Amino acid sequence: MNRRIIAVICVMLAITFIFVGCARKKYYVDKAGKKHVALTDESGETVTDKAGNVIVVQTNSSGELVTDKYGDYVTEAADVTKINVSSNGKSVETAAYTINVPSGWVLYKDIDDYAQLHYGSEDSQNKIDLKYYSQSYDEMLKEVESLQKEFVDGITENKGKVLIDTKEETTLKNGEITPVTKFVFLASTANGDENVTAGYVFYVFEAGNYTYAIPCTVYSESDIESIDFEAVINAVNFK
Repeated sequence: MNRRIIAVICVMLAITFIFVGCARKKYYVDKAGKKHVALTDESGETVTDKAGNVIVVQTNSSGELVTDKYGDYVTEAADVTKINVSSNGKSVETAAYTINVPSGWVLYKDIDDYAQLHYGSEDSQNKIDLKYYSQSYDEMLKEVESLQKEFVDGITENKGKVLIDTKEETTLKNGEITPVTKFVFLASTANGDENVTAGYVFYVFEAGNYTYAIPCTVYSESDIESIDFEAVINAVNFK
């Protein structure tokens, strides 16, 4: 896929970067469910103290990052659990879940607070983010509903074509997880003489002590039918 087409896809999906941004802050969730912004170095790596604790940036009551009078971030060590990957890359443990990576999927290794799996190979554009949040199910549902509306409105305003725009109730893990709301939004747009298609399948549900808003990246209607994203979710053992 050439850079020009990738750029168009990024524009189409720009509003989804609150969930899956190409460039993003690193977040960690502590045992109380509070989300922290990790301090990173010039290479983008998380900074830790001598004991291995993650250094995070303090936030005020509005959730804004706190700086001192010199403009430097005010930091502290936080009791957070980083992602723990087995030596063979086949199993993952986070604060919220464990998973044995299903056959046909590959763990993307450059994310250290949740598991991102790519279909077929690490370079595949089809991926699923096993992300969890401290917000309630209703709060996350509203966020994804808003996301879906912005995506569809943005495509329409830019004279693209919305191919799929659905929302349905379903279950996961043979009915053990319910309610689950599944969103599908897929669209195409012209890029010179080429048409580019991109979109997401989103699953929103509660499991264990967290809420999940799981985005699955798709680039065609056939992706939605042929790639078994639910097999990944069903393989997760939620804490």
